Amino acid sequence: MLNFHDLEEDLRLELADDSLCLEREVFGGIVNKAAHFRSVKTGQSFLVKLHAFNDELVHKKTVCESRVHYKGDKSGLTGTIKFGSDFDHFIGTFRTGQMWRDTWQEYFIGDILQPLMSGLQTKYSDRTLSEKWAWLQRYIPKVFEKESLTPAINHGDLCLANFGQTEKGPVVFDPSVLYGHCQFDLILSYLEEAFDEQFFQEYHKIIPKSSRCNDFLLVYEFFYHAVMWYHIDDVKYQCSTHSSADRVKDMLQKQYITT
Repeated sequence: MLNFHDLEEDLRLELADDSLCLEREVFGGIVNKAAHFRSVKTGQSFLVKLHAFNDELVHKKTVCESRVHYKGDKSGLTGTIKFGSDFDHFIGTFRTGQMWRDTWQEYFIGDILQPLMSGLQTKYSDRTLSEKWAWLQRYIPKVFEKESLTPAINHGDLCLANFGQTEKGPVVFDPSVLYGHCQFDLILSYLEEAFDEQFFQEYHKIIPKSSRCNDFLLVYEFFYHAVMWYHIDDVKYQCSTHSSADRVKDMLQKQYITT
């Protein structure tokens, strides 16, 4: 049985390898079945550079199109500059539809958080949370303003249960894939069976750490607690959702709202 911490070390080491390519088939940029990458140097397979892959495709297309005799990419792999998905996106039983948006805040707030809040209201009729959300919905976009966020392939469920082993090496299964902010995909890695700091140091050598990293995490943590409560009717998840909403509001008032 694969030891999770051994896998974590493999992932960390592979993040330091700059010669990796996608092995599994990609349809329209969406990873099919499993996020499965291969090291050119060693031939071993790991989940690596998933979040950098779309940027690399977009950059390659831009460079190629600048050439006079460019006739198109024969590989069939194309990147996207929009956020969203061609498919319904499931987070447990919570589902978002098929849509594309120009900005991450449009997609995340309008097409993920808003339906989630509506679902919570339908299930629990929590007027206090609705009032908190009405305020947060107005000001959360400020966290993303003036940030150059580009779409990254998000696995959507990077948790311990989806790490496994194939004959080709470690792999992450059961994606619920969308194009989103790369840090959104890491929230489970921070909160559940958290990877150690060394892993994230290597990760941020590839994906530079934003100065607003901690602010993003607070917002995504609110989503995490809300989606947990959506699935589990328990007072502790209700309390954690409210507490997280309060922390986000406090952060916004201190750092983003001028009086």
